[in-house]
Amino acid sequence: MQVGSAPQAPVQEGLDKPPETEKKIEDDEFKRVYYPKFVYSWGLNNYGQLGRPKNIKPTLLPKTVPIEDAEILAVSVTQIVTTPGNTFILTDLGVVYGNGVNNIRQLAGGEFLSHKFYKLDNLEDHVVKELSVFWDTCYAVTKTGVALGWGANAYGQLGRDPAVMFSARAPVEMYGSPENPVVQVAGGQRHCVILTKKGRVLTCGDFKNRQLGRTHELYDYVPREVETLRNVKQIAAGQHHNLALVRTRNEMKVYAWGWNKDGQCGDNPATTGEHAPVPFEVQFSVTIEKGAILKCGWRHSGLKLVTGELFLWGDNKLGQQGQEERIPNEPFPKRIKNLSSDEEVKDFGLGLGHTVVILKSGMVVAWGDNVDGCCGIGHQNSPVIMPLKICCGIRRISTKVFAGYKQSFAVTI
Repeated sequence: MQVGSAPQAPVQEGLDKPPETEKKIEDDEFKRVYYPKFVYSWGLNNYGQLGRPKNIKPTLLPKTVPIEDAEILAVSVTQIVTTPGNTFILTDLGVVYGNGVNNIRQLAGGEFLSHKFYKLDNLEDHVVKELSVFWDTCYAVTKTGVALGWGANAYGQLGRDPAVMFSARAPVEMYGSPENPVVQVAGGQRHCVILTKKGRVLTCGDFKNRQLGRTHELYDYVPREVETLRNVKQIAAGQHHNLALVRTRNEMKVYAWGWNKDGQCGDNPATTGEHAPVPFEVQFSVTIEKGAILKCGWRHSGLKLVTGELFLWGDNKLGQQGQEERIPNEPFPKRIKNLSSDEEVKDFGLGLGHTVVILKSGMVVAWGDNVDGCCGIGHQNSPVIMPLKICCGIRRISTKVFAGYKQSFAVTI
């Protein structure tokens, strides 16, 4: 050994992986053994969206999803989003998996129909932080702060002229850069909403229901700012309406715009009209603090406070509001009072016509449209008006819940 040289580590035979790779394998194995988690799914499965072979009969009780076939660790699942024909899973490594139908190339180069989850080859060069999907258009936010889109573009919702690009297999860069990063994207049926780190909101796509938040005719395929919104921290999009959580000096406020036929924007359509072309403040009876979570179903909306209280408003024809009153819609935010005071809402998801929540105890509760088994209670009697405090067939503690179209998913320990 030369003087002053560092001692050499002994060579270990069979050591053909770099230390960081071995560490990653060890961490994954530790999670698999000591933190066993499962993904359950239930509801409509006509295209295999639930991760099981397609069946015209819905899945009425939650069943485990064999995600291990795609080498996905349930503990790594950060987001599950669904459309009428697809389900997409995002992991904490920024990898996206998908299944279902591939008619508009929303699954990129995959099979035309598959119930098995597989990596989307069109995103192999990207690390994804967040997903949003609606119908057959998909969106993603990358680690570098770029909003991507692929799938259908009939209304310019991908930020491209539909006369030139009707659909896209490869993701197109819609907006954002490392200098002006995008932090969230929310897709409606025919439009897209983009949120930047600076708190600005941009929209593009169909304008028929005034969902762009600015004056324009028919559609606009160029993402442009909604001038009246500033300091936005969170966005959500329904079928044709949008919500924004805005930071003010002392509290957070919710703003809404777009289609308001069922009160999904948080105001009475009988007095203000069915459309709200400009964002307006939604009135709440409580103070909204930092940490609130905003979500949209197709035609109903929800806000969870840091206290665990859940407010819902909008369409109620299928009982998705969880209220005793059988009214067709609830245009003003109303707190769900049918949950006991010690059972705070930990997480929630809004689908086409159903609502799913996780209580503080880890129990899954569901109500609303149940024609296709969305509530996971073993039958198809619908609607389910009151929140059913049962385990939805899941006998494990749930940590995350996701709802979309007519499917529901839960991650459990």
